Amino acid sequence: MTVKTLLVNFTDNSQKPYTDVPTKVIAKRTAAGRLIVSRTRKDYPEKNVETWEVEEEKSNLVPVLDTEIASTLAFPLSFKLTSAPKSFTLKDVVKSSLRAQRGLTEQEIVQNLRNLATTCLDPIKKKFPSMRITSGFRLTGEVAGESKTTDHGLGAAVDLSFTVKNGTEEWVSIVTWIKNNIPFKQLLLEFEEKYEKEVYVRTAIWIHLAYVQVDGKVIKSALPFGTFWNRSVADNGRLTFVALA
Repeated sequence: MTVKTLLVNFTDNSQKPYTDVPTKVIAKRTAAGRLIVSRTRKDYPEKNVETWEVEEEKSNLVPVLDTEIASTLAFPLSFKLTSAPKSFTLKDVVKSSLRAQRGLTEQEIVQNLRNLATTCLDPIKKKFPSMRITSGFRLTGEVAGESKTTDHGLGAAVDLSFTVKNGTEEWVSIVTWIKNNIPFKQLLLEFEEKYEKEVYVRTAIWIHLAYVQVDGKVIKSALPFGTFWNRSVADNGRLTFVALA
């Protein structure tokens, strides 16, 4: 599914950018067949954090190839995706190796990676020089337990790390800047924690960024923006999927 149009984008100004207030996602289909998804606060169900319309896919998300990629038959890891401010190559965004999968050719996957790099990674790197790509294109099954529909498998997503000094607050500042300045399909601030000695210990934090453009339109996820905890939207009583407004 992809988001067709964002209908409403309410901001609860009483909340800080990062909050422990739980939210829930509700999907309803109208009599006319439109699928409407809303995220509301659990403690205030009447308050819509945001609402968007979703439509079912009618075709594969196949990107339009540029001239260089269309004329290239083999892609070494040194293949340049961008030229400035940093020359991103396939080596920067391919976990192990490149191959056709999930209905896309190697050329189409490389085009997705180039679109992601030129539209998203270049300006983020310019704004935040400490940005590092920790994962990009991944082969199906390469990561145990990973969703078979992950955008990583289409060459349309990366995980990003940054050098920060002020902990969560600075991470929220970074992801909020991306939200306000960079087009995306999905943008998640993700945490991993382990339960040790009756307390949660944070073991990792990163930003997941997905970008897909088809026919000149940016595709949106059913859950376009928020936080994940241990790769899940499940509420563990401390962190849940919340809107970072």
